[in-house]
Amino acid sequence: MIIEKIKKIYKSDKFPIYIFLFILAIIHININLEGDDIWFSTCCQNTTFFDYMVNRYQTWSSRILIEICFVMFCEFLPLYIWKILNIAMFYLLAYSISELFIEKDKRKYNTIICILLLCIPLSMLRSAGWVATMNCYLWTSATGLYAMIPLKKIAKNKNITILQAITYILATLYATNQEQAAGILFIVYTIGIIYLLKIRKIKINKTKVTIFINYLIVILWLILILTCPGNSIRKVQEEDTWFPGYSNLSIIQKLVICITSMMSFMIDRILFLILVILLACSIYRKRNEYNIIQKVIGYSSLILTSLYKCIIIILNIINMQQIMDNQIFNIARVLIYGLILATIGLSLIVIFKKEKCVLAVLIYFCGIISRIVMLVSPTVLVSGERTSTFLYLSFILIEILLLKDRQGEPKEENET
Repeated sequence: MIIEKIKKIYKSDKFPIYIFLFILAIIHININLEGDDIWFSTCCQNTTFFDYMVNRYQTWSSRILIEICFVMFCEFLPLYIWKILNIAMFYLLAYSISELFIEKDKRKYNTIICILLLCIPLSMLRSAGWVATMNCYLWTSATGLYAMIPLKKIAKNKNITILQAITYILATLYATNQEQAAGILFIVYTIGIIYLLKIRKIKINKTKVTIFINYLIVILWLILILTCPGNSIRKVQEEDTWFPGYSNLSIIQKLVICITSMMSFMIDRILFLILVILLACSIYRKRNEYNIIQKVIGYSSLILTSLYKCIIIILNIINMQQIMDNQIFNIARVLIYGLILATIGLSLIVIFKKEKCVLAVLIYFCGIISRIVMLVSPTVLVSGERTSTFLYLSFILIEILLLKDRQGEPKEENET
């Protein structure tokens, strides 16, 4: 009996995810509170929990639900409970990606999904403390993707049960408490609802009304974020602490700072390298279908990235830091970064057709915007790489689409 159950688990489409969770469980054994987690572990010692949360909303942040989790897991609950829930969030993330993008060969693609998720640097997901960073970025990513599943179900003309609707609503409530996730969900739900109602002309019955409840939640959270007094106060304090004079910079200067800080991390990450290689491979595989301009666009992101990295390596070897600090070199650096980002987007337009093209470009756009929006914050530099979490996840989603296209997967009907 036990052997049969083991065989059943092994043959399951979710077996790669179970292995993924086992690896995560090992990693979580030695996780302890650090960074901001330590501060949250004592924040209610001289005040009540309710008074603390009211004060945080009035003077620091609109992330009410997220901050409740910070305090509960860091101060009031054993850390092992958070570890179990955090591993569960990794499962939710992998499951949601699979549900949204994979119809066939789920075992194979679940393996790919888990491998790509393991490429997300752990140093990024602990930079402000394990609990603080994971709850703010991983948990909102997982719940945010899960909150998109109703759009896929309705596009496939599938009904949504009451229990499923409740879980989607709860996921949306948590995800949209984070500003980047709220912006992404607003874009996705706006385009998704227009697509379903105007293009697909799907009739929404009571089993499909979940998407409108979720859309309302997204809008209400965005209003709360924009009107929260604490966000405005925090921005002033953080500018004084981390980047004096940031508000006096022009939008162009802020954009340059945002892009250079983003690319300085991104261009060294394996997820980015996989992306530009897959783009070039996709162009090469169908090279007879493209003209010379399309080929140049498709290969450009890989070529530009390779050349730039070679130049940086050479300059570091010969110890020419003065050249890298030169203003002309910095201008050239920004131009190269811009060309890489632009050619990636254009490559997606070249490679994918019709609805798949719209989907791929939308994913890329949401990923880039989620990081570019950091230009409004004086912590654009000090926040570091963790604010690129949603961008890295967009790379993973695009890589899955490219691999599906490379395998010649038949076009799925009603694909969103």
